Amino acid sequence: MIENKQGLQRRAAHYRAFRTTSLSMVMLHDTPPDILIRICSHLELPHVLSFVSTCSSLRHLADSKSLWINVLERTGRIRNLACPIGTDLSEMTVSELRRVARHTNKLEHNWGLEKPCMARSVRTAQYSHVENGEPAAILAAIPATSLVVLYLKEHKQILVCDSEGQMPLQRIHVGKIRRRAHFDDSGRHLIAVLAADLDVWGDTISLKVISIDYCEGGKTISIREVFHSTPPSQYLHGPLFVAPDLVGLLCDVDEGRSFIHIINFTRKFSVDIPITSSYLTDDRSISLSVVDRRLFIISAWNNDDTGYETYDIHFCPVEKLSSEENLSWTEIATEIGANIVHAAQMVVSNHTRGFDRETVELKLSRVGYHALHVVYPELHAGLTYASFWPIEQLGTRNIQSTKYGGTINIEGKIGSHHYDYSAPWLVASSHSGIYSVLILQHADQDPQLCLLQRDSSPPAIHVRTLDVPRYIDLKEVYAVAIEDRYGVVYLSHAHGYLFALPYA
Repeated sequence: MIENKQGLQRRAAHYRAFRTTSLSMVMLHDTPPDILIRICSHLELPHVLSFVSTCSSLRHLADSKSLWINVLERTGRIRNLACPIGTDLSEMTVSELRRVARHTNKLEHNWGLEKPCMARSVRTAQYSHVENGEPAAILAAIPATSLVVLYLKEHKQILVCDSEGQMPLQRIHVGKIRRRAHFDDSGRHLIAVLAADLDVWGDTISLKVISIDYCEGGKTISIREVFHSTPPSQYLHGPLFVAPDLVGLLCDVDEGRSFIHIINFTRKFSVDIPITSSYLTDDRSISLSVVDRRLFIISAWNNDDTGYETYDIHFCPVEKLSSEENLSWTEIATEIGANIVHAAQMVVSNHTRGFDRETVELKLSRVGYHALHVVYPELHAGLTYASFWPIEQLGTRNIQSTKYGGTINIEGKIGSHHYDYSAPWLVASSHSGIYSVLILQHADQDPQLCLLQRDSSPPAIHVRTLDVPRYIDLKEVYAVAIEDRYGVVYLSHAHGYLFALPYA
């Protein structure tokens, strides 16, 4: 009797579940398609793909062009392998949009695994035919292409490699680079450098702007110098920036006054933008960054008394200097200086107070601001300390930032090739700012290739270890880079090879 009673209870439970599921399906079937599409438009991409595959009666939703456009645009990370950059989604057919959605979901899934695996075979390009090779720093991985920009320190040359080819495509002499800045535009990558050249009078410091022009996919390129000047000595010590037709340097003068010297290298004029904000004082570290063609001034301050690090962002409206009109540029410069606004502030508790540390990377991107430090606690080989603050509406004056961001301590330290202080740090961030790739060095184990992923809501940083072929010795890697639209990590080997590791 007891068994029969339990069996009846199980049958009743199954019947109630069946009726609930059946009623839910009936309700879905009776829901107008436009309402279902609107609901799906608010789901994440994996959930949309699952929902439209639930049953035959819901598969008709997959024929909605507006559904796929809305979902793909909201992901914000449509990789170039799935959808070439600059593609107008409204011009694509429904079947093409479905293919992009499935491929994008696959790529996102792999990069979200605890240990992302290799998606295809490693590609190798030899950029140096000198015996024993010559190490090259990676200046940039040009977004949505297979092009990588390298710098040969000994030859003082910038060269462009195609990771799908075997030889450098183009090269240009620039001198010994002291500082640099980059800007990515459609079909063009700009590099501004302060570089030293030896002449009969000694080292001459020049400001140069190099343009790398390429067609879709990066198969046809040219590299050329579009601007060259010799700035006064007081202009040579601060950070610099470059935009489509502007290049500028932050300069300090007597009595703590600062200004940004900006040159429009297309129209051939220059101006000085005065800076008066109390947040931009001598005791702060200052950097310049261009995001979505807008100039931002970032100041960093570490208060040992309170134990907090503070980062302030100022918006500087220099876009007026790109105007085609004939204006009074001196008056425009004064107006720009008066309209520099304090746009955001980020604060983080400094848990590493009292320990020696080095700043490895500070970067502003569309998704927010992040910092990477190497910390040296007592009796410890080193830690990597990462911070991230999401920022919304960065392209407007109404910037919304998270004052207190996400932080994480990572076992192991970011180092350089054979601890050579003249070599670059073994870390690089993607153009989107979402990902960073780094090589962590440990005292008692082999180096690890790791991926950092930053999430905005809530602010968080995730660390994953990447799978690396055994024949690649991470101890001999000289520089790293990442291109997240292709899903590729680049490793510059000290003996003159470039490895492209596809994780998507």
